[in-house]
Formats: sequence, C-alpha cells, structure tokens
Amino acid sequence: MMMRTRLALAMGLFAFAAFGVRTNFDLDWEFALKDFNLSFGKVGLCRPQNNANDNGIPRVAADTNGWEKVDLPHDWALRLPLAEKGSRNGFRAVGRGFPENSIGWYRKRFGIPASADGSRIFLQFDGVYRDAMFWVNGIYLGRNDSGYIGRRFEITDLLKYGAEDNLVTVRVDAGKDEGWWYDGAGINRHVWLDVRPADGLVPDSVRISLKELKDGQATMHVDYATFTEGAAAYDFTVANPCLWSPDDPHLYTLELKGESFAYGIRTVVFDPERGLLVNGRRVPVNGVCCHQDHAGVGTAVPDGVVDYRIRRLKAMGVNAYRTSHNPPSPELLDACDRYGILVMDEQRFFSASDEGLDQLRRLVLRDRNHPSVIAWSFGNEEHNVQGGDLGRRMAKRMKALQRELDPTRPCTFGGNNGQTFKGVNEIVDVRGVNYVRLMGEGAAKKMCHGTDDYHADHPNQPIWGSEEASTLLTRGGEGQLGQRHVMPDTDLPENRPMCWALTAEEWTSFLDGRDWFAGAFAWTGFDYRGECHWPATICNFGILDLCGYAKSNFHYYRARWTDEDVLHVYPNWNQPRTNLWINTNCDEVELFVNGRSLGRQKRGAKSFRLNVPVVYEPGMVEAKGRRGGREVAFRMATTGTAVALKLVPDRVRLVADGRDATVVDVIALDAAGNEVPDACGPVQFAFAGAGRIAGVGNGDPMSHEEDVCKDGEWTRRLFNGRCQVVVKANREPGTFRLKAWLSPIQMYEATLEVK
Repeated sequence: MMMRTRLALAMGLFAFAAFGVRTNFDLDWEFALKDFNLSFGKVGLCRPQNNANDNGIPRVAADTNGWEKVDLPHDWALRLPLAEKGSRNGFRAVGRGFPENSIGWYRKRFGIPASADGSRIFLQFDGVYRDAMFWVNGIYLGRNDSGYIGRRFEITDLLKYGAEDNLVTVRVDAGKDEGWWYDGAGINRHVWLDVRPADGLVPDSVRISLKELKDGQATMHVDYATFTEGAAAYDFTVANPCLWSPDDPHLYTLELKGESFAYGIRTVVFDPERGLLVNGRRVPVNGVCCHQDHAGVGTAVPDGVVDYRIRRLKAMGVNAYRTSHNPPSPELLDACDRYGILVMDEQRFFSASDEGLDQLRRLVLRDRNHPSVIAWSFGNEEHNVQGGDLGRRMAKRMKALQRELDPTRPCTFGGNNGQTFKGVNEIVDVRGVNYVRLMGEGAAKKMCHGTDDYHADHPNQPIWGSEEASTLLTRGGEGQLGQRHVMPDTDLPENRPMCWALTAEEWTSFLDGRDWFAGAFAWTGFDYRGECHWPATICNFGILDLCGYAKSNFHYYRARWTDEDVLHVYPNWNQPRTNLWINTNCDEVELFVNGRSLGRQKRGAKSFRLNVPVVYEPGMVEAKGRRGGREVAFRMATTGTAVALKLVPDRVRLVADGRDATVVDVIALDAAGNEVPDACGPVQFAFAGAGRIAGVGNGDPMSHEEDVCKDGEWTRRLFNGRCQVVVKANREPGTFRLKAWLSPIQMYEATLEVK
C-alpha cells in the first residue's frame, strides 16, 4: 500500500515537473498523541550505534507505539474528553491544564522521482495549531508560532530523489492559547507539496492589481518574480470588463509561467461621507464576524463545509465577513470570491516585532489577489496598548509594511475604546468600532450618539462597525434561561444580558440615516465553541447555530438585507405561548389561529419585526402578507410526536479524492410529515460504500455528546428537531449510503454519488 501511494505521487510529479504543480499533501499521515526527546546539536539522518548524531527524529521515524493513520485537516482536540477546567478551549482536555494531551506528532513518508531533481520544491502548511516544529529527513526546517497563518519551507536540497522514501515530521504543541475561544489542536488546514521549475515563479510573488478603469477598459498591472530573472512586471488590458461585486462576483483567470491565478476587477473606496463604495456604488456592509469551527469537525473544516457555511450566510443577505480574530483558511477566501462576500482579513498578532511583522507579511502576500478582501485588520481589542503611543507606533510600522506589500487596500482595527482617537485609531485608514454603545457615557452611551460625536470630530476618517450586536439565542430553546450564553429563542425576540450589546433591531436601525457609517459586522454569524460557562460548551451569539441551522434572527436579517419575500412566524406552536413574533418585509400581515383572525398589522418603513399577543390553543397558525401587490404566506401547526426522519444532503455528488465533504441534515417528522420542532430523541448512524462519517452535531450548547465515533457507534440526539452529519468521500468512486435509526426498527437512508 505504501509503495502504491508513493508511486502514484511520483508519477504525478513526473507529469507536471516541467510546468510546476502544487500537489495536495493531506492524505496518508500518521499521528501520535505523545512527545519525544529532541536534540539540536546534529542532523539525525541516521542512528549510529553510539547515538552520536541522533537528534531524536530517528526515534520518531522508527517508533511503532500509539500511531494512527489520519488524513488532514485534523483536529485532535475534538476527540479529547470534556473537562470543566478546559474553559478556554471549549472545555476540551487540552491546553495548559492538560500537558499529557497537548503535544502531538505527525509523520508522512513520500517519494520524489529522479526527474524532479533540478526543480524547486516547497512544503506549504496552511495552518497548524500551534507552535509547530518541522523536519524533512531529520533536518530541522524551522517553526511556526502562529496557529492561524501558514509557513512555507523550501526542501529542494533536503530530499532524496529516486527510489528512496523521504520523511516529513511535525511536532505540534497546543499547550498555549491564542484565542479565548476553541482553537482546536493539530494540522487543521491543508498541506501542499509545491514543485516548481528552476526558472519558475517565486511563491507569493505574483500581485495582480487594477491600474486604471476608464472608457470601458480595465488596465491591469502584474508584478512577479522568477528564481532566475528576479522581479518583473507588465500591464495588460481587459475590454468591457465584468466587474466583481457582491451581486455579480465575476472572476477572471491569469495564466503566467504555467500557473493559473484567479482575480477580480473592481474598485473599492471607503468614503468618509458615503461609506463603502464598490465600483462607485454605495454598498452597505451587512456583515458578520465568524470563528472557524463547525459541528462534528471542530477546526478541521473540509472545503465543502466551508462552502456550505458561506452559502448559508449568503442566503441570509450577508455581503461581508470578518475573519475573527485571525487569518482564515485560503479556501474560505476562495468561497468569498465565488459568492461575492466582502472580507475584513484580520491579523491575529497585533505587534511590530519581527514575529508580528512576519505574520502580517505572510498574510498580505498570501491573500492580496483575492477580490473579496477589501481591508486588512491589524488586530482586535488590544486593551493595554490600543489607546496609547505604543499602539500608535506599532500600528504605524504595520501599516508601512502593509502598504509596501499591498498599497491598494486600507487598514483597520477592531477597537472597543469608544471615542478615543489617540493610538491605533489615528493611524488606521478606516476606524473600526466595536460596539457603538461603547462610544459614549450616560444617555449618550444608551443612545449611541457618541459615534456621531466621533464622526464630527474626525470627518475625514471613514468609519464602520467592526463588531456589533452580541445577541444571545438558542435555536428553538426551551427552559434554559439563567445559563449565560444559553438563552432561549422564545417569548422575546432576543435576550441580551451583555452590557455592550444591541439587538438586531437596534443596531441595524442605528445605521438608518447615517450613510457615513459604512455598515457593520454582527457578532456572530455562527455559534462557536468556547467563550461560554460550564455546562455550556458552545457560545450561542450566532445568528445560525454551530450546524448552520437558522435561529429566529436569521429571518429578521433576511427580511432587512434581501429582496426576497420574507414572512416567518416564531416560536413553534407546540408549547403554550402568549406572543408570536413575525419577521417580515411584507407591507402588512394578518395572523390567524385555527382560522380566526387576530387582526392585520402594517409594517413601518424601517421595522422588520412585528409582535402579536395570542391565546394559545393547539392547531394551526397562518400568516398572510402582502408585499408590492404579491401575496406571501406562512403556516405552522401543532405537531405530533416524531415517528420518522428525513435526511437531506447539502450536495448529492462528491469527488472521489478522499477529501471532498458535505453535510446531511437529519430532520424529525411526525406522522403527517411535519417537522417536529421540539423532538429530542437519540439517532444512531451507520454508513456503507464510497464514503465515511467525519462527525456529528446538533447545535445544542449544553450537549456533552461526542462529535466523533464512540465505542464503535455514531450517535447524536436530536436537538429541537434536528441534528447533522458531516460525511467525507473516499478515494474510489461509487455510492455512499448514510443510514439513520430513530428506533431499532425504523431505518432511513440518504444516498450520495462519489464520482
């Protein structure tokens, strides 16, 4: 098996070595959760009898105890037990309190054909959490402190070409935190083997920028460098260009020296009076902040699930994404390019130290050709330095480097320091406001008028809301009031104990009439692990839960941010209610309970949520609305108990590459085929064919169930009628069958084709 894998890789390299090729390097790794003794005095290519030249890597290579086969991306923290003192990592037993679970090793053997000798060969790690050390054939390459921005190493002169195997080894130490949320642990993003011809392009040297847009023609400028000729540049023109925008995210492809680069043609301007202008048109920032983890897979999110998450946000009307609070995966930016999502691309480490600047350099070089990226964020809420001279000087140095690498975009910063201008805010191009409620004191703080005062004092600095909202909801939750960060999605449209927070209605209404305020990013698009209080393990600031299922606010934002007809009534009608809430953009709505009208309400021009007092009786609730002369309807009923399941794949066709993935929604139904919104029974899963289960989840912040297989079984309880399965394709084509049991005799199945 190892020989077949090695030869397949070698044949691929041989076929493309003349042109340069980046080969995915995710498959067939080994992982061990333990540590080895190391020495840095010698290169450890072999292990002589007296151990004189042994640096420890030969022992890593020869060890046979405790290794398991894994494919990347991989997050070992998700497989660890829950522990109440592990609060900073979603209560997983990893980090400072759990040294026995916090160091892991990866290794992989691979072949390089003799024909590749003379090429330039690199290993690219897109993300490893965290403090990683790397070796090839026992030769130390270096380390990467960051868990979020990748590292590239040239290994041209360290390889064995021909019949011999090569060995890459990686030590990962997840013992220290970078965030106060769930960081995960391990090589949780892709790895690439990058083979380039001797006269090929220097990695990350290509910069594609718009030089001029005039008279129906775009003049593009390309900077690049080759290994043999150094820096070079040229211009080219595109006649009648199709401009990239959130509404029409058109992409072009540049072919250069045997490589392909996607790019978009657009102009982006932050105007201090008109807000954000894309291609000369004002575009309000309808944004969300997001962490990177997902139900079932933690931080090792497959590309197909990344795509799913961006599409879920797009369906809500989101047009902007803040990569909170760290560099995203490259695949997330690819998805934002495809779907037209504007991105605030954020640095994790706010610093002008060598390390901080190096991380910023890697971020800008990696991401500067993405048309979705419209601003570089230098950091978030650096309380100790953001308002003083130290913060000013560090931001100034970071800005100088950013402008050197990419002069086409502005810089910003997520500041929670009110009306303060001194420090970081006097350097950044666009003032980022974390919570307009913090922009004043007393009545001004309550009314958010401090932002108006800041704008009046600094009229030439554009402003946007780098973080807003922080409203707490649990999807369909009942009876959980009192758990901080676990608030029920019932009786009130939102529950928000946070002193800095504004409801969805409040912060979006604040933007009305303030065109100079470019828009804002709501905290958060999705729920995320960590930053919560035991026994909750998930923080439910999200507009969608950890599976991507909609909470009530999803429909409020959809009513405000999209042109679709929206009419949604909640909570469900399975429990006694005193009020029903309606999220809608209809001009008027009439509500009926069992055929009796409760009256008709007209919607105000800036209001997208109505409240209707009700007297509960089981049966049918109907809403009838009118919008622009069109009739819009909504129905929900009191349901029976759950007796069946419906399995709904997000995609029914996967690629047989061992990496493609999708989600399958598991929905409880009653005998009449209605979704049962309060079903909570256990579901068992099995699979067969050309794929496998990668993880399960249900979005319940209080659940202590396993996301991964336990004791040979895949199980998950329904949470308010739903749970979710993440499935991955195998490497051979065929049919994949996911099976689910609501009871021992009731089996339901979903089928996917793996091509």
